[in-house]
Amino acid sequence: MAVIQRIRELYRIISPGLGLKRWLVLSLVGLIQVIVGVALLLVDMLERARRRSLISFLTLRFLPREIRQLSAMAFFSTGVALAYVGWQRFSRSLMRVMLPEQPEAELSQVLLQRQRAERGRRVVVLGGGPGLLPVIRALQMLKEEVRIDVILTPTGEGRIVQELRNSFGLSGQQIIYATLDDAILYAELADGTLLEGAATINRSSAAQITNLFLSRDIRRVQVWESENNGKSATARLRDYMPAVSEAALDAINHAELIVFAPGRIYTHVLPSLTLPRLAQAVRESEASKVYFANLMTEPGKTDNWTVADHLETIQKLSGVVIDYAIVHQGSISPPMLQQYHNEGADVVRVESEEGDEVMSRLIFADTGEQTTLVEGAVIVSGDIITEAPQTVSFQRDGATVLREMPVVRHDPKKVAPLLRRLLSDKS
Repeated sequence: MAVIQRIRELYRIISPGLGLKRWLVLSLVGLIQVIVGVALLLVDMLERARRRSLISFLTLRFLPREIRQLSAMAFFSTGVALAYVGWQRFSRSLMRVMLPEQPEAELSQVLLQRQRAERGRRVVVLGGGPGLLPVIRALQMLKEEVRIDVILTPTGEGRIVQELRNSFGLSGQQIIYATLDDAILYAELADGTLLEGAATINRSSAAQITNLFLSRDIRRVQVWESENNGKSATARLRDYMPAVSEAALDAINHAELIVFAPGRIYTHVLPSLTLPRLAQAVRESEASKVYFANLMTEPGKTDNWTVADHLETIQKLSGVVIDYAIVHQGSISPPMLQQYHNEGADVVRVESEEGDEVMSRLIFADTGEQTTLVEGAVIVSGDIITEAPQTVSFQRDGATVLREMPVVRHDPKKVAPLLRRLLSDKS
């Protein structure tokens, strides 16, 4: 396997598109010229000092011609081996200095990733939870060059950044936070209750959330002790809206595809879209907006929700209209379903079991193909999941518990063809 991996790395280096071979060839030509020049000088020296014992000894003139040829081949082989080992050690030392977070990464692999990042078609992925990782892996599986920019929510998990750097090789320029301010997520419930912080929102199973917004951490200026001038707590907090990252706006403005990764809708999907400038940039972008529908409902938050409920909530709280919704339509093993049912979760369906969902279907006269629309979004469906063990967190008695358990996740190998098709439609 190691030999095959080395061959693949060599193929990546010599394959078109890296932009290095022309300079390697130029360096090789220069090296050959140096060798030829040294050889001409040595030949001239040998002609002048053919009978000198030291020169004769160093050039093995005292040995038969066949042995001298074997010795030359041995020198050549060991030279190649030494050059290879030296290059490998040099590459690793260089990687430790340039990318200490990826000390074992291959230089050629990093160069290829960076090259694809700079020259590829622009795709933006928004999210903050582990659900965005399969989406990014699927994008990296595409044969064509793709520049992936990830816009993380301010409430995103720190370990996700490490995964993006170490496992996916994304650079610091590709990992973008929606805002660089110290922001706190707030949710307002139907009864007027205000929830502070993503953790509190995740733990809450109260009434439906009617309002969601980000505010800078303003406790230091004692806003709660100042005169409210007739403003509600929500209005006062909104006066301290975080500034949007210019890098995030630039990524959206250049994107051909904007992908909303699956995750908790109120703490992973929507927080970035509550920033007015960012939401406006998404709305005005000509890129296709693609939403990965969650596989399962979130207990206490999205009970009995369908795909339409998710799309309607996104549009209601951000004004963003989704163009495509990627939905799983396939089987899930009964033991897995039972496990989720025990946790209070169920499958997110395209339409409710009662069949009262507002859906429309288009049938193209020329091809006879049928397209399903939900809340204006084209449904792109297929069997796109895998069942695998994973460490998950959940709330029990007010505490966060980590447990290794089998879960359903989007399968990058099954998702990649769908993303390839959506990118092709933008060509």
